[in-house]
Amino acid sequence: MIIPTNRLLICFALIGVPALTLMGAGIPGGAVALMALGGLVLISIADVFWGSDALRELSFSFPKKLRLTEESAGEIKIRIDQSRPHQRTVLIAFLFPETITSERDIEAVQLPGETGAITFSWLIRAHRRGSFSLSEFYTGCLTPLKLWTLRRRNPLDLPISVYPSLHAERRGLEGLIMRGREGALLRRQLGQGREFEKLREYAPGDSYADIHWKATARRARPVTKLYQIERTQEVYVVLDTSRLSARPVTSKSGITSSCMDHYIKAALLLGLVAQRQKDHFGVIAFSDRLQRFVRAGSGLRHYHACRDALFGLEAQPVAANFQEVTSQIRLRLRKRALLIFLTNLDEPTLAEAFSHSVEIICRQHLIIANILSPPEAGPLFSAGTIETEADIYRKLAGHQQWQQLAELQHSLHQRNVQLFQMQEAHMAVTLVEKYLEIKQSQRL
Repeated sequence: MIIPTNRLLICFALIGVPALTLMGAGIPGGAVALMALGGLVLISIADVFWGSDALRELSFSFPKKLRLTEESAGEIKIRIDQSRPHQRTVLIAFLFPETITSERDIEAVQLPGETGAITFSWLIRAHRRGSFSLSEFYTGCLTPLKLWTLRRRNPLDLPISVYPSLHAERRGLEGLIMRGREGALLRRQLGQGREFEKLREYAPGDSYADIHWKATARRARPVTKLYQIERTQEVYVVLDTSRLSARPVTSKSGITSSCMDHYIKAALLLGLVAQRQKDHFGVIAFSDRLQRFVRAGSGLRHYHACRDALFGLEAQPVAANFQEVTSQIRLRLRKRALLIFLTNLDEPTLAEAFSHSVEIICRQHLIIANILSPPEAGPLFSAGTIETEADIYRKLAGHQQWQQLAELQHSLHQRNVQLFQMQEAHMAVTLVEKYLEIKQSQRL
C-alpha cells in the first residue's frame, strides 16, 4: 500500500493548484506552471520506483512461542535483517487481542546504514490467562524523498501463552511452605506408612492392628508399632470445567473473575507445594467428557506440562458428567492416590450425581471435594439484618441451600469422602493446608 505524505500534499498545493488555476484562467505563465506540475508528478513516480523494494529488503524474526504471566510485563524480541544496508526508519505495528495491551500502537525503529541485524523489544502486558496468537504484523517506511509512505501487511504465526499469576497466593503461604526455613530443626515424621520406625507404649486411640503382640507379651504391657512417613505419594487435582465453573466471583477489591480462574490457580499452587514435598502431582480436567489427563510425576518439566494443560481451560456450556470422570479414574489409576475435586455441588442434581459416582473409587482412593461457599448459604438469621420482605426470602433460600450442603456433607462422609466449603480469597491457601494436614496424618 502506498500513501502520500504531508510533504507531497504540500508540494501539490504549492505547485499543482496554482498551475491549474493559471491554465484555467488563461493567464500568461500557465505553461511554465504546468511544466512544474509535470515535473512534480515525474519526481513522485520516480520516488515510488526507487523506494518500492525498501520493505522487501527487510526480514523479521520472532520467537517461536511467547510466554507471559497474567498482569506482568512481557516483551516481544524482534530481529530485523536488511539485505542492502541503508539508513532508514521502519514503522512496525501489531493488532493485539483485547486482553493484551501495549504502551504504544506503532514502534519506530532506526536502522543503521551498515550490514548486520538489530534486535529490539516490544513491551506488552497481558490481563487475562489463556491461549492467544498473532497472525500478522504491519510494517512501513518512507521513500527516499519522503513523498510516500510504503505499508505492508506481513503474515505471522506467533502463539502466546498467558499463564495465571500466583503472586497473591504465594504471599498467602509465606512462612508456611514457600519461604525457606533457615535454622529450622529437621526431624523425621512418623505416620501410618509401611516402613517400620520404632516401638512405643500403647496410647488410647491406637489401632489394635498396630499393636506388636510379641513385644506386648515380653513386656507384659501393650506396645504399639510406629512407621516412617511415606515420602512419595500421588496427588491429583480434578477440575470441573462445566457450566457452573463460569460463575463470576467478585473479590473484596472489586476484581471479578470466574470460579475456573480460582480452580486453576489453586491447582498450580498445590502442584508447587507437592513438588517441594517430594510427591507426584497430576491434573485431571473434565466437563461432559474427559478433557485433560496428566499422569502424576515430578520435576520442573512435569510441572510445566501440568501448567500447559490447565492455563487455557475455559468453562464449557454443558453439565458435569461425574460418572465419566470417575470411570476414567478407576481405569487409569491403579495406585492409591489423593484426589482433590474442585467443583460445584450446590445444585441438588449435581450433588446426587457426584455422591453416586464416587462410590466406584472411594474405597481405592482418598477423595476430597472442595466447593466455593455460596454467598448466601448459612443458618437462618445467623448473620446480617432483615430490613425488607425480600431479605426474609433471601435468608430462607440461603438456609435451604446450607441445609442441602450439610446433608450432602454427611452423605459423603459415610462414603469416606470429605466435603469442604472455601472462600475464594483463601481457596488456594486452604487447599494447601488440607493437603499438608492429610500428608502429616498419613491418611493415604
